[in-house]
Amino acid sequence: MKSLKERFDKPLPRWVKEIEAEAYQKISASEFAKDCFGGNPDAIAKQMLGLWPFVDEFPHMLDRGCWSLIFRIELMLQHGPFAVLRLLKKGRKILREIKLDEEDHRKLWLMTSQTLDLKYPQDFDAEALPAVKKWMEKVDSADNPFTMFVRFTAIEIIAECISKNLLGSPQFKTALGTQGCRWFKAHVHPDMHAGMTHEELALHLGFSFHKSEPDKKECNDIIQEVVDLFLAAADASRSIALPR
Repeated sequence: MKSLKERFDKPLPRWVKEIEAEAYQKISASEFAKDCFGGNPDAIAKQMLGLWPFVDEFPHMLDRGCWSLIFRIELMLQHGPFAVLRLLKKGRKILREIKLDEEDHRKLWLMTSQTLDLKYPQDFDAEALPAVKKWMEKVDSADNPFTMFVRFTAIEIIAECISKNLLGSPQFKTALGTQGCRWFKAHVHPDMHAGMTHEELALHLGFSFHKSEPDKKECNDIIQEVVDLFLAAADASRSIALPR
């Protein structure tokens, strides 16, 4: 069996790009994306409000994921305490750095909302929609490190797919202006750590903890489930009544 470090350092398989392409196709074909692509300010504002509970909570999900790794005795037994502790140290550092980036992205989300005349916190105090709660619970409920990291990967893929799609629309960019587009641009030109994006780092960590070698179907099933839950949350957000 390869060491955890060897697993972490192994190049990602080419089929990861195929998974990304499937997610992009789903997201770009969705009704929420079509609404926003056309530059409809009300449609965009509904998504900013409806998806906000996830954006607000995601940095804390990363933090909980970081701490959960420390208490997994089965990892120590399987790989040996020193190997696990070395990787956990790296993993915790990576997750904390990503958390800081996500906290910045949270601020950019609110900045976009301001360009749509939404006011924080008063316009953002509604309870999360049931579909949004379901999405949040799935991402925050992994029972093993591999699934947890692959679900985190799915969130990064979703953010990049949304951003690439919508920034291809002149109407969308005109509706938000330069300041309003900053959240989306941050995900088209993603933050890098150790020469890797958030998505790549999460996958490397997840693959390190897999019991053998992850295959495309296993990863795709996890990622597409999160994508589908996101699309359900975005679709539910289309029915939000905007504050006036």
